[in-house]
Amino acid sequence: FVAARLGFRQAGKPFADRREGAGVGGGVRARRAADRRLVDIDDLVEEFQPLDAVVVGGTTGESPALERPELEELIRRARKRLAGRIPLIAGSGTAGTAKSIALSKAAEAAGADALLVVTPYYNRPTQEGLVQHFTAIADAVSIPLILYNVPGRTACDLLPATIATLSR
Repeated sequence: FVAARLGFRQAGKPFADRREGAGVGGGVRARRAADRRLVDIDDLVEEFQPLDAVVVGGTTGESPALERPELEELIRRARKRLAGRIPLIAGSGTAGTAKSIALSKAAEAAGADALLVVTPYYNRPTQEGLVQHFTAIADAVSIPLILYNVPGRTACDLLPATIATLSR
């Protein structure tokens, strides 16, 4: 389980008004307790104030290791503990479109407010392939997608022109 503190920024300044547009976030890892219990979300929210969102199943290593029922359970627990105080973002991107769609639908049904969707790792799709991939996922759910581009980890780079195409 990883929770992230998103320090939203726009033009290098703290992003105070979420209505102004998209922001960029950086993560803070929350480690599992020695007895492998989940990190207490209430403690996490208190410790990292101000906290803009919590990310469950992000791509810092835990998402590929989680089975779908485990991710769904983490989302349900986080949703219950957060009680609408801040948004819950669920990682649902995988190496393939069909699996990403299934995981995205499951995350939405479990209570996620938005989805963190990484580029398909190691498949090296074309930019048009990325447009098709992200469009198919977005068409399958009713909550927002946050596109996650980490080319050093995925061997796939989501280019600015492709993001512009997707935003239309």
